[in-house]
Amino acid sequence: MNIEIGALSFVYIVGAASGPQKIGVANNPEERRSVLQVASLTDLLAVHQVSMPRKTAFLVERHAHWLLRGRRVRGEWFNVSPQEAIIAVNDGCKAVARGEGHSQRQPGGKVGRKKQFEERITLPLSASMLAAIDALLSDNEARLDMIREAIEREIKRRERSKPKG
Repeated sequence: MNIEIGALSFVYIVGAASGPQKIGVANNPEERRSVLQVASLTDLLAVHQVSMPRKTAFLVERHAHWLLRGRRVRGEWFNVSPQEAIIAVNDGCKAVARGEGHSQRQPGGKVGRKKQFEERITLPLSASMLAAIDALLSDNEARLDMIREAIEREIKRRERSKPKG
C-alpha cells in the first residue's frame, strides 16, 4: 500500500449489539456515534475503528459496502452482526492494500457516477411498472419502449413543475 501524506481518518462501525451496523468514515468516530445516537431508540456502540489516510479510508469503506451490498438496509446501514461488519472492513483493508479495492473512484482516476451523470433522471417506478418490466425481460425491444415512455413521462412532469418565469 502506498503511504499517503495527509489527514488521517477512521473507517468505523457503529450499531446496536444485534444490528444493523453502519460502516462509515469520520475524523472522530466517537463524535459521529453520539450524533447518530440522538436519532436512535437503541443504544449504539462504537464496534470497530481503523485509522488510515482519508483517501484510503473511503476506498476501504466502499469495498466493505460492496461486500455487504446484499444486506444493505439503507445508505451505509447493513443488516449484519458486528462481527460480519468487522470482517467486511478488514477484508476491505486487505483488498485496498493489494490494489484490488472495489471502488468507482480510484485515487487520481475516474470520476464517480454523480459527477459523470449530472443530468441523470431518477424514475419513481411503481410496483406494477416494475412487474411489467420484469415480465418483458425476454423482449428487449418492448422493455426499452416501456423505459423510454417512463423517461418521457418524467421529463414532461419536470417541465410542468418548473416555475414559469
